[in-house]
Amino acid sequence: MDLKSELLKSIWYAFTSLDVEKCGKVSKSQLKVLSHNLYTVLNIPHDPVALEEHFQDDDDGPVSNHGYMPYLNKYILDKVKEGTFDKEQFDDLCWMMTRKKNYLTLPQGSMLSETDSFKLFCLFNLLSEDRYPLVIIVEEAEYLLKKISAAMSQEWDGKPLEDLLSQDASVLDEGLSAWKFLEHLGAGRLLRVASAEAFSLALEEVFLEMYHGVLKMGYMWKKGHMRRNWTERWFVLKPFSIAYYVSEQLKDKRGEILLDKTCVVEGTPDREGKRCLLCVKTHNKSYEMSASDQRQKVEWSQAMQTAIRLLCERKSSLHEELKLKRREPDNERERQDQQIESIIQHAPEGGPDEEAGGRAAGGDPDPPGGGGGQAGAAQCQLLQEQQRAQQGLTPLEEVPGRSHQHLEEVQEKLRNASQHVRHWNVQLNRLMTPITPGDRFEHRLQTKQNLCPKKEGALASSEFISKYKARAVSPASELAQMNAVSLLDSDGRQWSSRSGFQDGSPPPAGSQFVGMGRGLLKYGNVKEMFAAAEKILGYDLLGLCLNGPEEELARTVHCQPAVFVTSLAAVERLNHDDPKAIETCVAAAGFSVGEYAALVFSGAMDFAEALYVVKVRAEAMQAASDRVPSGMLSVLGRPQAHYRHACLQALEHCRSLGVDKPVCTVANFLFPDGRVIAGHQQALDFLQQNSRRLHFTRCSRLPVSGAFHTSLMESAFEPLRDVLRQIEVRRPEIRVYSNVDGQRYMHADHVRRQLAKQPVEPVKWEQTLHSIYERTQGQGFPRTYEVGPGRQLGATLKRCNLKAYRTYTHVDVVQDH
Repeated sequence: MDLKSELLKSIWYAFTSLDVEKCGKVSKSQLKVLSHNLYTVLNIPHDPVALEEHFQDDDDGPVSNHGYMPYLNKYILDKVKEGTFDKEQFDDLCWMMTRKKNYLTLPQGSMLSETDSFKLFCLFNLLSEDRYPLVIIVEEAEYLLKKISAAMSQEWDGKPLEDLLSQDASVLDEGLSAWKFLEHLGAGRLLRVASAEAFSLALEEVFLEMYHGVLKMGYMWKKGHMRRNWTERWFVLKPFSIAYYVSEQLKDKRGEILLDKTCVVEGTPDREGKRCLLCVKTHNKSYEMSASDQRQKVEWSQAMQTAIRLLCERKSSLHEELKLKRREPDNERERQDQQIESIIQHAPEGGPDEEAGGRAAGGDPDPPGGGGGQAGAAQCQLLQEQQRAQQGLTPLEEVPGRSHQHLEEVQEKLRNASQHVRHWNVQLNRLMTPITPGDRFEHRLQTKQNLCPKKEGALASSEFISKYKARAVSPASELAQMNAVSLLDSDGRQWSSRSGFQDGSPPPAGSQFVGMGRGLLKYGNVKEMFAAAEKILGYDLLGLCLNGPEEELARTVHCQPAVFVTSLAAVERLNHDDPKAIETCVAAAGFSVGEYAALVFSGAMDFAEALYVVKVRAEAMQAASDRVPSGMLSVLGRPQAHYRHACLQALEHCRSLGVDKPVCTVANFLFPDGRVIAGHQQALDFLQQNSRRLHFTRCSRLPVSGAFHTSLMESAFEPLRDVLRQIEVRRPEIRVYSNVDGQRYMHADHVRRQLAKQPVEPVKWEQTLHSIYERTQGQGFPRTYEVGPGRQLGATLKRCNLKAYRTYTHVDVVQDH
C-alpha cells in the first residue's frame, strides 16, 4: 500500500465524521477547516488562494461542484513527502475528529484506555481492506490478536472469536468496522486478558513493530569512534536506520546509523574484554557492538540483514511484506478457481465418451494446446483436490474420550506447577561467590564450578507462599485452580511496639529484629546461605541478625540484606514442615525488598546475584537518605480522610518555610485507610501537628533515615538500573506481582524496569493483594504462608481480605518448635 492510499484511510474517517446528517455531503466551511488542518499536520505549505477558489461561495449546495477528491489529490496528497511529517500526529488528528462522533466515551467496563484505543485504531487501518467503508476481515483481526497474545506471553485462545462468529455470522462475510472491533475487544469478546496493564504493554510492543516499523529493540554495548570506549546504549532498528539512545525512554538520542544497500553485518572475534561482537559496515564508517550473549548476537544480526534486504527491495515495512504473504493462499485459490472455470467452459459439451468416439471414427487428434475432455476433467479434478487440501476440508474423525484428554491436560499443568517450585531445590545449591562489577563475566564462569554441597530439601523463596489444597475430582470435572502468593517484607525498617496502630496491627514496613533467624539454622541450607551472604556482603550477616547491635541492624545497608536472606531461609523451614505447600506454590509477591526474594523463588533471578543487587540498592538508598533530612510517617485515617490533599497542604507549609522542592507523598498503600506518607521532615511535622483536622486517628513516625519510595530516592535509580542490566534475569516460572502497579511480571525486561523504578514509586500493596485474591463468588481462597521475620503482612491481609486471612499461616523465624 503506497503512502497516498495509507493516508487516505485516516482522511476518510475525518471526512465522514463531518457528514453529520449521513447524506454524503459536507459543508464547504468544514472542508476548509479540514484542509487547513491537513496542510499543517502533513507539513505542506499552505495555499489559501487555491483553497478559496475551490470552495468559493455559490448556490450549488453544501459541497463544491468539483468535489473534494480532486482538490485533496492535487493540493495535498500529491505534495506529501514521506519522512517530512509525523505519521502518528497525523493519525491522531483524524482519530480526534472521528472519535467525537463514533467513540465519544469508553464503554463502561472496557479494558481499553484512550491511548490503547488510538493504537488499535491505527493498527486497524494498517490491516483493513483497501475498499470503503473500511473493514477488517476475520483473518487479519485474528492475526493482530495472535500477535498481542504472543507479546503478553500467553497462548492464543481462539474460543472468544469463534463464539462471536457463531453469534454474528455477518462478521465472517462483511468483516468488522473499526468501532465494532474496538467495542468487541474492549468487552472481552475477542481476547481474554488477565490484566489491562499487561495488555497495554503488549499492545505497545506490537504497535512499535507494525506501525513504526521497528524490527528490534534492546540494549547493547557500542564502541565510540572518538574515545574508543564502550558505552551501553538502547538500540532501535528500522528498515532504514539503527538509532541509539541513552535509555529505553528514547529521550536522549546519541546517534543514528543510516543503512543502505552496501551495508554489511558480520561477526568479529572477542576482544577488549567484550564478547559476542558484531560489526555494521557502511560506506564510510564501521560500528562495533557487543551483545549480552550469543543468542542476542544472532537475533540482532538476522534483524539487521532483514532491514538491509527490505531496503534493497525498496520496501518500507516488513508488515507490508508479511501482509502480502498472508494473502498469497487467497490469491492462489482465486487463480485455481479461474482455471477450473476456464477448463469447464472449454470442455466439449458431449463429454469424454463422445470425444473418444469422435477420434475412433477417424477424426483428427486434438489441436496443440486445445486440451481434450479427459485431460480437462482430470485437471479440473486435480485442482479441486488441491483446493480442498489448502482449505483443510479433509474430513476428520471425531476423537473419542475428549473429556478424559482434557482432564489429563489439567493434571499435567498441575504437575508442571510443582516442577517449577521444585526447581529451587537445585537453585539454592548454586550459591555464588561475591560479585563485583570488575569481574562480572569471570565470576559467572566460576559460579558454575563452585557449587555448595547439595542437601536434601534445600529451597529458596519469598516471604509469603500460599497454595490450594488439591481437591479430588471426578473425571468429568476440572481440577481446582491453585494460587500461590509470596508476600515479602519491606526495606527492613524497624518497628517498635509504639509504631503500631491502635488496634495492635503493626504496619508492614520492615520487621527486622535482633534474634531473627535463630530458629532456622537447623533447616536445609540456611547456614550455607548466610555463609554465602557473608562473602557477598563483606560482613557477618548471621552474627548481626542473631546478636545485633540493634542500631546497626536497623541501618538500611544492613536491614535490607538481612530481611532478604531471612525470608528465603524461612522457606527452608516451611519446606521441612510442609513440603507440599512448596510443591504446589504457583505465585509469589514481596513487599519492597521482599520482592527480590519472590523473584529468586520464581526462577527469575539467582540467589547470589539478587543479593548483590539488594546490597547495591541498600547502599544507594542509604546515600540518598543522607543527602536530605527526611522520613516516613505511618497513618491510620478515618473514611473521610483525604491523603493527597493532606500532602498538598504539607507541601505548601514547606514552601512557606523556604524548603526548596519539598516532597510529601503516599509511599505505601497498605490497606483501606492505612497509609505510609514520606517526605521532608518539615512536611511530616505538619501532618502530625494537624492530624486531628486532617481526620487521622493515628500518626507515628517510623525510625528510618529516609523517605523511601519517593522522588527523594531518585539518586538510587541509576545505580540500581545499571546493576540490574549486568545480571541475568529470566521470565518468572510462577506468577510474581510487582509493587509498582500490583500486576504480575510478564517478561525479563519488565522485571528490570519495575525493579529499577521501585525505590522512587509507592508500594501498591493493597492493590497487589486485590490482584492476588480476586476470584469469583464461591471460589475458595488459597492457603497463605508468611515466611519472613514478623507478622506485619498477615496484619495487612486481615484488613484487606478477611476470608483470605482465615487460611493464613506464619512461619516463625525465632522459635524452634
